[in-house]
Amino acid sequence: MTTSRLAVIDLGSNTARLVIYAYEVGLTYKLIDQVRERVRLAEGIDSDGEIHKFPMQRAVETLSMFRHLCDASNVDQIIAVATSATRDAKNQAEFLRLVKKTARINLRVISGEEEAYYGYLGMINTFQYQDCYLFDLGGGSVQLSEVRKRRWRSGFSLPMGAVRMTERFMPDAPPTRKQINILRAYVAGQIAEQVAANKMTLNPSLPLIGAGGTARALAKLNQADQPYPIDHLHAYELTRSEIQTLIKQMSRLSREALADMPGMNDERVDVILPGAIVIDELMNAGKFERLIISGAGVREGVFFEQFLGKPNPRPAIQNLGAAPTLKNPRAFAEITWRCNMGNRLRTPAMCGSWRCSFSINWPTRTDTGSGSASCSPMRRCCTMLAIS
Repeated sequence: MTTSRLAVIDLGSNTARLVIYAYEVGLTYKLIDQVRERVRLAEGIDSDGEIHKFPMQRAVETLSMFRHLCDASNVDQIIAVATSATRDAKNQAEFLRLVKKTARINLRVISGEEEAYYGYLGMINTFQYQDCYLFDLGGGSVQLSEVRKRRWRSGFSLPMGAVRMTERFMPDAPPTRKQINILRAYVAGQIAEQVAANKMTLNPSLPLIGAGGTARALAKLNQADQPYPIDHLHAYELTRSEIQTLIKQMSRLSREALADMPGMNDERVDVILPGAIVIDELMNAGKFERLIISGAGVREGVFFEQFLGKPNPRPAIQNLGAAPTLKNPRAFAEITWRCNMGNRLRTPAMCGSWRCSFSINWPTRTDTGSGSASCSPMRRCCTMLAIS
């Protein structure tokens, strides 16, 4: 079977990301390259509803660089999607024309429902859970989905991304107590309204999985606060208490002091606190005590749609029974690993611990008979390892 190279570009409201995969449909895949750049496309968009000059310039320059990298990598296909900021911009058509002319990229603007769909595909195909909740918090919006038996059941999208909440509620640091309370009340009200409107049942006994730059940045801060030796975030767990501790710490600090925090992502210094509060309110709405970090999101969802066989037509968000999902990601990972050890293919591999979601039969693994494994005495263990 022919191996294809696919590039997926995800132009978010805060960050632009490129991933390049080599794959054989339904059989195996490997990550060739990945790049991310902060573009802050949503900067100032709430003031007049338009993408401003400098954010637009940053985005076009970044996409042009992505195009050159795709050409140098000999990709067969480029799929580029744009989310909240582009979706809501009054000057969207002008921006899309500029991207096509300058970067030679056809950018497809996806709806909030499609964004939730791709986030669902990306996360559900990299975790073993049958029933769970998924959220993806970006710079412009947040999506929350309920999953039962690995199928989408209900969900919604809200324009409450980290950049938007920062500009609207916390333009300066440290924020006042009043600003924090106003933001919390607004977020809690929006979530409660949408949960009720979508007839979503939030069960705190089920896993809550979170994607997006803010969630991953919080995990990095938490990792930096303890002796954690693995530089991976997928399947890393945070308790709500740990998140609230970080919020309390960050709410007292200036931007300069925030930048000096161990593990802080310099690109998220000004937006991490409002984003963390949105996550905390999501957890409060469902009384969730743990958050599982996902390294996969929209861009991986776009890839999985191609890799697993794109439905024709794509199922609507209300009917994802035909969505392309791996029935058993753990078994797929093990088979892929075993089949490719001969040619040293770089592929996802899953290790197991009580803090992880996957496991495969590594020589050192100790089976427990319960679907978990003990691969190290560490409190937390990462799922995504690379075979090199």
